[in-house]
Amino acid sequence: MIFSLNNGSEWADNMICEENSFISDYEYIDSRLYLELYNTDKGCYELYKSDNGNDELLKSLSQEVKLVSVGDKIYYVENDILNTLKADKISECQLPYGTDYKIITNGNSTKLVYEIINEDHSSALYSGDISDGTVGDTLIYRSESDYIKSYNGCIDENGNLDIATTLCTLNSDLSESNYSLNIIGREKNYSLASTYLYYDENNVVADKDLDLYYDVTNNGNENISSYNVVLYDESGNTLADSKVTTGIKVGETREEKLVYHIPKDFGEQSVYIQIQSVDGKKIYSKAETVIKHNDIEICDVQVKHMCNGDYGIECTLKNNGYQNADNVAISFNSNGNDIIKEAEIEHLNIGETCTAGVELTADEYACISDKTLYCEVMSSLSESDYGNNSKTIDLNKTTADGIHNWVKDEKSGKYICSICGKKIEDDYSGELKGLSLSLSDDIGLNFVMQLSDSLLIDKDNIYVEFTTDGSKKSTRVYLKDADKVNYNGTDCYSFKYRVNAAEMTKKVNAVLHCNDWTGQTYSYSVYDYASKILAEPESSEYKSSAPLIKAMLNYGGYVQTYFNEKTDALANKGLYNKTNDPVLTTNTTVSKDYNYVVFNNNIGVSFIGGSLVLNSGTDLKLYYSINDQNMANNINVSVNGQNVAPEYDGNIMCVRVPDISISSLGDTYNVKISVNGKELNQKYSAMTYMYKALNSQNSNTKLNNVVKALYLYNEAAKQYSMEIE
Repeated sequence: MIFSLNNGSEWADNMICEENSFISDYEYIDSRLYLELYNTDKGCYELYKSDNGNDELLKSLSQEVKLVSVGDKIYYVENDILNTLKADKISECQLPYGTDYKIITNGNSTKLVYEIINEDHSSALYSGDISDGTVGDTLIYRSESDYIKSYNGCIDENGNLDIATTLCTLNSDLSESNYSLNIIGREKNYSLASTYLYYDENNVVADKDLDLYYDVTNNGNENISSYNVVLYDESGNTLADSKVTTGIKVGETREEKLVYHIPKDFGEQSVYIQIQSVDGKKIYSKAETVIKHNDIEICDVQVKHMCNGDYGIECTLKNNGYQNADNVAISFNSNGNDIIKEAEIEHLNIGETCTAGVELTADEYACISDKTLYCEVMSSLSESDYGNNSKTIDLNKTTADGIHNWVKDEKSGKYICSICGKKIEDDYSGELKGLSLSLSDDIGLNFVMQLSDSLLIDKDNIYVEFTTDGSKKSTRVYLKDADKVNYNGTDCYSFKYRVNAAEMTKKVNAVLHCNDWTGQTYSYSVYDYASKILAEPESSEYKSSAPLIKAMLNYGGYVQTYFNEKTDALANKGLYNKTNDPVLTTNTTVSKDYNYVVFNNNIGVSFIGGSLVLNSGTDLKLYYSINDQNMANNINVSVNGQNVAPEYDGNIMCVRVPDISISSLGDTYNVKISVNGKELNQKYSAMTYMYKALNSQNSNTKLNNVVKALYLYNEAAKQYSMEIE
């Protein structure tokens, strides 16, 4: 059996291609043939040289490769390594961490193109000339909202690289949709991509202008001064168009607006926009949406009263549609099926809000399954996907004796239910029932209070005002932000005050307020309550938290010493001595994995350093110098993908990561700084600062002790969190 290759040369199958092998790829250098074979016995690929019947195994391959012959060399990529075969010798070059490597050549110029995929699946293409055995890193395409499904390319006679990419838009669940083809050519190396088209559904009104917003990104390598945007219906008819002259820089994403006049007979409309070059010859990606009107929205459903066999339910409606509504019907049902009660509003004009209520008898109330009431609305307006035209209310959340319609009696000053006549006999009062500590997230002192019935009637105006001894600053925590807790069988509310690390021994003063009424002042410190827990017997349920509380107090004491804050009453006083203090006796080291490499400055921004702000939790502050103070207008910063607003002081820029919990000090933050299409990425953690502080030759003993105490506090918090899970 003879294998005939493309140029007509023949090799007998008993030379290389035995029955246990088949050819996967081949290339020539002069008259010598190099073949990639798959050996079925060994289960692997092999690279052979065949020279006039003389066959030689050059290398066993770990995977199938693509051979590319250029002059006296053959290139192939294997396991992120560029291999160059020349004179039967193979040299290796480590490639950047990437994927989908392609070697593209025209015989004179040879380039390696590769893709790098980010954690969010967005991707970029890079290329480099490999003729000299090295690999470059020239960015040729980047996408923030798409990833590259596939690509291919060619090089013309002048060495220009053309790339065609198949882009894939990602849904929020990372599933694929909306394939599009993007050409990066040598004549005009730019591409505009629009991925979103959106609008405010409340502004969809017949015979009115609607602002359509879209995002457009310049994914190319040239700034674009202007382009056209055209809005089409699903049949391809032009609905609106505009020339955009604001310009868009390389790598920049902008939000733009196109105005569309809604027709008089509007109902629902599928539309899409296309981004086009000014001359109309180039069509870029499109974005589409369905313009729908809103309808009747149920803004709220609440129980007004529920006592004496009388159950009052009220809902608030708003007409968000594009025309007036007639015969607005509101139904109250159980399980979304059986209608228990109905109400009707004859007219509800555009933009109007109204309330509608029903009274349920005891028998009707008994028909509500699981005490979950469904409220739905219908009207002369056709339903919209945007309309919030249904809502549920959980009647199980009512108080034990029901909800009353309280009215304040002017003579007695007492509250009386206008439905059943029940009177609230007590006055405004609030009593401190207990304290607790927040431990693993931040340093918080919780005041657990029981509130009188009359006070709870005016719940929107209830708050606790906190002050710390020696401070004029006060903090208000309203009832809506407090946690409802059960304390020894009594319904109470826990009001939390966050305490700075250096203030654990300072008294926190808590005063309950409601309108003009002021309650008793309660004064406790974190140290007071922590000491009480540490004094509990070994059998106490609180003893499991003792290691964490000790670590917290020890940390607080060292912070006080560092800042010279109330050093006559240290939080760790008497807790340890010099022979058993973990800060002084433990060889505390932070992993060098947190010693992240500082980026190279190529965009006019240089990293100066980081610092920690020791509050109730911990803030991380990163400082940068910028070459020009005017650059601030063009700088965009994100942390872990979330945009943040830096703080500026002259040529110094500060990026703050606030409220890092004690147990999360080891979390790493990815900081991306973009300036005029160029960007740099940096990793940093609170542990990075701690590593540098402990390993700095200039670090002082007090700072080292604070860092060690904070590290041990973090370790104790993580251990405590694992034990209570």
